[in-house]
Amino acid sequence: MANDTSESAWTLQGIRVALLDGKNPRDIGGEDARSNKPLPHDLYLPIFLRELHTRAEALCHSVVDWASGAFQQLAAALRGSPFALDSVSHKVEVAVHAAAAAIDGRLGQIAAEVSALRQSCEVAGTTYRRDLQAADTSHPRGGWPDSSATFLTMLAVLLLETAVSALWLRHALGLPKATATGFAFSLAAVGGGSLCAFVLLGPTKHGDATARTSTAQVIVAIAIALLTLFFMYVGACYRAALIDGLNGDNADTWAKFSTPAEVLINFDVLALFLLGLAGFAVGIFKTCNYFHGHRPLLRKSGIAQASAEVALVRMANSEKRFVTQTAADCGGRLDEIDQSNAEWARATAGHADEAALIAVEGNRRIDLVRLIFPNIGAEYFDGHIEVRPTDRFAPLPIVAIGVDVDVPAAIAATRERAIDDARQAARAVQQGRVRITQIEAAAIVRIDEMAGFRPIYHQQGQLQSGGPPS
Repeated sequence: MANDTSESAWTLQGIRVALLDGKNPRDIGGEDARSNKPLPHDLYLPIFLRELHTRAEALCHSVVDWASGAFQQLAAALRGSPFALDSVSHKVEVAVHAAAAAIDGRLGQIAAEVSALRQSCEVAGTTYRRDLQAADTSHPRGGWPDSSATFLTMLAVLLLETAVSALWLRHALGLPKATATGFAFSLAAVGGGSLCAFVLLGPTKHGDATARTSTAQVIVAIAIALLTLFFMYVGACYRAALIDGLNGDNADTWAKFSTPAEVLINFDVLALFLLGLAGFAVGIFKTCNYFHGHRPLLRKSGIAQASAEVALVRMANSEKRFVTQTAADCGGRLDEIDQSNAEWARATAGHADEAALIAVEGNRRIDLVRLIFPNIGAEYFDGHIEVRPTDRFAPLPIVAIGVDVDVPAAIAATRERAIDDARQAARAVQQGRVRITQIEAAAIVRIDEMAGFRPIYHQQGQLQSGGPPS
């Protein structure tokens, strides 16, 4: 049993069997009494009890050896702090300093570019405000319409009118001819309306508007409108001739041209003519809305101002994303430091707790040996008295057995040190998180200030520069 460390061996019965080694203490006590040997006392122990004590000491020694071996394994498993040479506070300081240096360096690199974009935005804004003032108008509500949206709207109207014309007249004209005429006349209607509205656009400078120029614009617009209506009416006559089964040549078309009542009384022709007028109106509306009722120079100025502002905002947002990502990377590094230290502290504390459990188990086994030894001695004493009764009370001598198992001081100290180091590391990491958050917020404020999105104050609180660009 000396080398047996299983739990089943270290019971009262198992230890008794190991100590007796197949002998009966009562029989041995009786035999010693018959041999006229004295009762055990402080100066005398019979051979049986001496051998019993030797085996008890051997069992206790085996327990100490077992605990020592387990302690050695735990000591080998214990690893020093991962931050023994480079403290947590120093690693946190390095991570935060690296992030701050990267952010500061990036902002220093883009300062000139942001300043140039801001100046360009301010110049474009000033020019645009002067152009609005010169044109005696205001910025379009909702901003300047997008070119693609305006083009797609007109294209949708054109395709809609073409599709309606094709479906409406496919039986009378055939699908190819109905589609071709519908597209041609719809294009003329939308294009004529757009051209008419473009001619009527006001000058960029309100002072340039004179009665003569305004009258000329109106005359030209009316001429374009009449020409468009004329083309649309000729188209209606052509389609009316085809509907009536004629060839649609010049003679047939001219015959229908001279009878407008007959042409417009035809429901199909009249409906498509009115649809063409709707396209004409859409062309006028979208063109006026696209240019805000003024010459293209005003739109060009407004678009330039908006483009400069968008470029400035995009660059500022890009740099903010860089700052946020850099701060997030630093936060990830701080998390790694915190996790590494926490894992080490948990492992160290776990090994120390395991060592305490080993010491408790070792002392339990030794206490069992100490408990069984006097019981076996009492049985020997009873066997002796049964053979040689005596009135003298002779208690079994007290014999020291084994030594208590204690947790090595190195393991216990490591646990306390790990807890203290973990507490200090957590405090250092938390301070690092606070600092990187402050650095991130300050960098974003600095970007906004460089871009002119917020006022800049001196330390005395005096306003240095204006707010966001208009």
